Amino acid sequence: MLSTNDGTTLAGANCDATYFGEELGGFTADCLPPHSAGENPAVTADRRRNEAIDYFLAHQRRALEVAGYRLLLAIVLAPLGLAIVTAAMTYGLVRLRHPAEVMTLVLAALAISRIAGLGRASATMARA
Repeated sequence: MLSTNDGTTLAGANCDATYFGEELGGFTADCLPPHSAGENPAVTADRRRNEAIDYFLAHQRRALEVAGYRLLLAIVLAPLGLAIVTAAMTYGLVRLRHPAEVMTLVLAALAISRIAGLGRASATMARA
């Protein structure tokens, strides 16, 4: 079995919306070049793949930033998702939550740090 989804995947993940917009780091079908009626799906995939590679090459610096963001999302969300799925599909013991609890603590620490930083910034601005 052969698939021609590589062009679609690349095109939907490498565009303005996923590099700079609300879909940052994600995928959106809004970025897909249209499929011409009667066009061979392999030709469409090739065209989409080439456009995605051209976009990537034109935005290499931002591509690295987006890749880092995607990696961070995967590292943070994978343990949470694994814990949720495992608990939902099995018997939900407390020990199954441990991977998610570690990431929850990390995220909470980041949020507290961010909030504290905003408080310091506004106090500094008020004194100026």
